[in-house]
Amino acid sequence: MSLFEFALTLALLASLLEVVTRVGPSPPRRPPPPSPPPVDEWKEFRWEFSTGLERHALKCRIGIRSEAYASARERLRDTSPSKIALRSDEDGFEIAIEEVLDEEAGAPAPEIGEIVGFLTGVADEKGFSNYQLANLILSFVQEQCIRYSYDEDSTGFIEYFRFPLETVVDETGDCDCKAILACALFHRARFRVAFALMPGHAALALASEEVLPFANWIYKGRRWYYCEATGDGWEAGAIPPSVRKHSVDLREIEE
Repeated sequence: MSLFEFALTLALLASLLEVVTRVGPSPPRRPPPPSPPPVDEWKEFRWEFSTGLERHALKCRIGIRSEAYASARERLRDTSPSKIALRSDEDGFEIAIEEVLDEEAGAPAPEIGEIVGFLTGVADEKGFSNYQLANLILSFVQEQCIRYSYDEDSTGFIEYFRFPLETVVDETGDCDCKAILACALFHRARFRVAFALMPGHAALALASEEVLPFANWIYKGRRWYYCEATGDGWEAGAIPPSVRKHSVDLREIEE
């Protein structure tokens, strides 16, 4: 075979390969990115956070899906066990965990993601430790952003467990509403978090991977720290005088 014939053969093979490639199966198309949720309301939160050495003025603006908020309110009144007539602490734990994990109005909700994104962004920018990030998240659910109110005054019901999205939109809630919101924020931020109930009060607890000089409880083989969602300025591990540590019951939020 001459050099010319060899080159011609290679050219024909290349053309044939190109044709086979063209008529072969097309690569699968990537699905289009999901449409952004329909936002028709905006909320802006302003507050101050202190690390002990520095004080930071913060402003967080998030979009709200009014339709999801309205749906959460309807579901709240229409479920079993009833979220407005608790019969036992076990009902309270079941409802709280269900609401924290709710796809539309709990930790996976875009509003919760926006808040967590803002808070973790601040922590990254300022070089906060995980402990300082935990205190920053707590500062959001405490009195500066989410005002404390009794359920009967704000909803007309003696008891009313709000979804996290509801508490954000209402900007108010009692101890269980604020604790459920805090659990959702911590869960979204990938902390190990537990809902806490005790006589007449609700709060939460965090498991820490950091080596701290104390722990409030050993639970499931881990060191856990009490977190107060009401009032202002309470840091992780600080227990108010009115709370008896041995009366607190914990349930970890697990998917």
